[in-house]
Amino acid sequence: MPTINEKFPPPHGTDNPIISGSLQLCGVTIMLALLLTLYGLLRSQAPAKDANA
Repeated sequence: MPTINEKFPPPHGTDNPIISGSLQLCGVTIMLALLLTLYGLLRSQAPAKDANA
């Protein structure tokens, strides 16, 4: 069974700097979004300090 990359290869191969750069940018953006999500989840579960105590 052929893979997706075999059926739909990227234009001009994988050595094209535009294709490689956009894939790397997407990867970095996704990782940043995941890290910010985890930070927000961990921060929301931390015990809140009472200002009056």
